[in-house]
Amino acid sequence: MTPDIIILGFPKCGTTSLMKYLEKKYDKIVTRREWCYLPFEEQLKKFNKEFGDPADYKLVFITRNPVNRLWSLYKTANKIPFEECNYWHWIKMWNEYRPDVYNLEGLSADPDFPHLNVGKESKIPEEFKELVMKGMKQFYGEW
Repeated sequence: MTPDIIILGFPKCGTTSLMKYLEKKYDKIVTRREWCYLPFEEQLKKFNKEFGDPADYKLVFITRNPVNRLWSLYKTANKIPFEECNYWHWIKMWNEYRPDVYNLEGLSADPDFPHLNVGKESKIPEEFKELVMKGMKQFYGEW
């Protein structure tokens, strides 16, 4: 089935939860892809091959507080990809297709949002927060 909405997101930002939320709320077919860490030309090539012209779809991005995202990713994959945390760098490449952009923390305030881990996150150690802020500053300059 051809999707009505396509979520282009980042790992550990709530793409699966957003997909379930949009399907239920709008009764639409929603799918998700987490290609945003790839060069834009590769993303577009994959998109065109799988779905066709991006202009034919409603595109949606979801972001998350970078510290929370990196903590979640570190716990599950034992990596800290600072280069993936400048969301706007990746999203602006898709601007001509006018995507909607959501934030996980903002959506989590909606009682119908099905994010099972909200409120159950483990406490992020201060040392990790400091490491992330130092890494972000080193990677992006002033943060």
